[in-house]
Amino acid sequence: SNRPDADFRLVPGDEIRLRLGGGSAMVYGKDWEGTGHVEITDGYCVDFVWKATSFDRMQSAMKTFAVDDTSLTGYLYHKLLGHEVEMQTFRTKGHAATGLSVPGLPELNPSQLLAVKGVLQQPLSLIQGPPGTGKVSAVST
Repeated sequence: SNRPDADFRLVPGDEIRLRLGGGSAMVYGKDWEGTGHVEITDGYCVDFVWKATSFDRMQSAMKTFAVDDTSLTGYLYHKLLGHEVEMQTFRTKGHAATGLSVPGLPELNPSQLLAVKGVLQQPLSLIQGPPGTGKVSAVST
């Protein structure tokens, strides 16, 4: 964006490229280039560097979903497309969701254990919640 007040949010892994406006060659005698801490405070442009990896993975998954009949069960296929299907549940042993732990990961709290137990009983689930509530820990277990 060329707006000076544009609001952008970076996340870990994002890559940006800073470049000086069209006159940088005249000021520095060559195209400006720098790595690390930059002392220039005005006259520069910020470009986000497109990383296609996530997009390519999503495209590949959608293509597989569309053309490969064996990529997932009929139940999941129809459920994802919003078709009316009879609800499926799995039976789990009572202790299945209470003794879950993975070396190197924190123990799950009661809320996380309940979420994992629910996930284990259904072929399609969504775990959601605010940041810092342990969603990644729960699904990693």
